[in-house]
Amino acid sequence: MNIIVAKQGVRKYSTVFVRTFSTQDQGSSSQEKLESMFDSFLKRVEVIQEEYFTSDTEKTVEEAHQEVLRSAYLSRYAMDQTLEKISIFSNAFTAKREELDILKGSIETKSLNKLEKLLPDNKTRPSLLQPVCHGLALVGALATPFLGEERSFKVLKTMEDAIQDEHDSMLRSLNKHKIEDKKTRSILVQTRDAGYDFFDENFPELKDNSKDTDFDKNLQTATKAFTRGFIRLSRYI
Repeated sequence: MNIIVAKQGVRKYSTVFVRTFSTQDQGSSSQEKLESMFDSFLKRVEVIQEEYFTSDTEKTVEEAHQEVLRSAYLSRYAMDQTLEKISIFSNAFTAKREELDILKGSIETKSLNKLEKLLPDNKTRPSLLQPVCHGLALVGALATPFLGEERSFKVLKTMEDAIQDEHDSMLRSLNKHKIEDKKTRSILVQTRDAGYDFFDENFPELKDNSKDTDFDKNLQTATKAFTRGFIRLSRYI
């Protein structure tokens, strides 16, 4: 890929993210409004991907496979780095530190190590967005004391939900291109399900959104949209 074109795509993606959420009525409490913001953002991301990152010719099975692996690896790398930065720079999760250590060790790092072994076997390079994860994770960790423990947990769960949605998208891509990679499929399914189960078992209170403020809803919507968009972008960069 032409690096200039890639930079143009990233710049366009960033602009779209800011415009989508800054032009909305932040005082609105309508869930439909929030879902509309999210759908609008993802549609614009798809247009950008088509314009800047998708080849005019049909991608090969090998390229599709590499995109899934690269995106899957980045998604778990981003979550792993977020949890690591929180453990180092934040004291907002003292009451649930053990649970977060379990999330990092038994789910994120474990799946990350498995995916890392598959990259060279399939001639797949890591995403060039990987270094960005460090900066975003650090910002997120430093923000947790200001957000508070409950709100920060909801942001983490929203990130995990977004990653799980993208794992479903990756599985659909494997099906579309008839890629029979049992190892990758197994990692995607097991990690996705483990994430669901972890938050359901350890943080059942996060299911209750009745007390969420407009700020909470907007924050979660923006987090989900940015996370999914960032992961999708990693398929091409």
